Amino acid sequence: MNAPVLYIVVPVILGVFLSIFNQNLRRNRTISIIAVFMLALLGLSLPAGSAIDFGPVILKVSSSLSVLGRQFTITETDAPYIALIYAVVGLWFLGSLVTSVSRWFFPIGLIFTALLVAALSTEVFIFAAPLILAAVIVSIPLLSPPETVPGRGVVRYLVFQTLALPCILLAGHILTGFETGPSDSSQAFLAAVLLGIGLAFLLGIFPFNTWLPQMLEEAPVYVAGFVMVILPMSIFWFMVHFIDTYVWIRTNQNIYMVLRVAGVVMILVGGLWACFRSNLRRLLAHAIMLDTGFMLLALGTGTLAGLQVLSASILTRALNVGLASLSLSVLIKDYPELYIGSLRGIFLKHPFAITGYLAALLSMAGMPLMANFPLRVVLTGELGAIDPLIAALSVLGSIGLVIAFGRILAGIYSPLEKGKPGLNENMLVIILIVAGLVFNILIALIPGILLTPLGNMLNAFTHLPR
Repeated sequence: MNAPVLYIVVPVILGVFLSIFNQNLRRNRTISIIAVFMLALLGLSLPAGSAIDFGPVILKVSSSLSVLGRQFTITETDAPYIALIYAVVGLWFLGSLVTSVSRWFFPIGLIFTALLVAALSTEVFIFAAPLILAAVIVSIPLLSPPETVPGRGVVRYLVFQTLALPCILLAGHILTGFETGPSDSSQAFLAAVLLGIGLAFLLGIFPFNTWLPQMLEEAPVYVAGFVMVILPMSIFWFMVHFIDTYVWIRTNQNIYMVLRVAGVVMILVGGLWACFRSNLRRLLAHAIMLDTGFMLLALGTGTLAGLQVLSASILTRALNVGLASLSLSVLIKDYPELYIGSLRGIFLKHPFAITGYLAALLSMAGMPLMANFPLRVVLTGELGAIDPLIAALSVLGSIGLVIAFGRILAGIYSPLEKGKPGLNENMLVIILIVAGLVFNILIALIPGILLTPLGNMLNAFTHLPR
């Protein structure tokens, strides 16, 4: 048995098979949910390098796969993060039980995830960029199903992600063979600039973030949320791997300063625009920008505590964006425009869905009793010791989401214009949203249940702070 075959090749083959036989949505959903949860379980219970004793036969799980002379490696320390990715995908597939998704969601979702896992497992980072772009191209039918015309946001998403490829390839070409550092400072500067621009395109960092609000407004919101969780999960882990690999990057304080500046700019831009947005889809996009900013700040601390916050933030991002996109996909059936002015009396019809959305906003703002609160407390403490101004500005930017929360509340508690109040949510919707809310609060009350196991995933990187 081979770990890369299990986590990359098998999902791709299954995705292709389900693409061919995609007429039965329920069957494909069931197969996909079972498959990804099995992969997640195997990642935790059967790590690469282990062996299974069947009496006379011992089955060993090898960690490497060679393709055209290139190695794809998933070690025992990598397996838990791969398992986390597939577990998040499984939960997203499970949430589709209460949302309307295309029949392509499950097969393409499997292929999209497998390509990103392949990008994480390649030993030479220069080959990760084409795999990430392949995953982006595969995701286009998710965001714009074949029977529809792609919107401007989806087109911009594809263009900006494509522009990242040459930047990362050129940076990789310059850095080939220079793990300890390029031969001169001009090479180091050029490589850092190219790599920074490439990652800015991939993550939608200001000013390359114009596609995100448009895409969330045009594309199916539940599917767009899926892409905006799984793609950054891979890219941020790719960034951590890059810092761990190159000595001259992890010892260069200017790199960390740039990450902190980029992070606080994203927080301020996301928080400022959130104050004025009336569309709940676009508001979620700016909340995602703000959350991305805090993840950049965590990486930019260069400390063990900051990296632990980053690893935990990856899961809280999945929880919050999943809760918000699930809630919006329920609300959109009765409120297709999703403007604050049209939400009068929504709490009487969709109390759980609107509560889930508002709770996700508060969590991404780092409010007390929400999952991100303990993470933001730790991060603010780390930043306060490094750069107090950035720490203060990050808190200021979060206020934008709180203001947006207040504006939505003002619309919710306005009198009904017409119609009689009545609950329009089924039991499964209520169960999923309540589970998300409970888990959110549980993380805030007992942060160790999240910080400790996710922090242990950093053991995959041998040169990071301990």
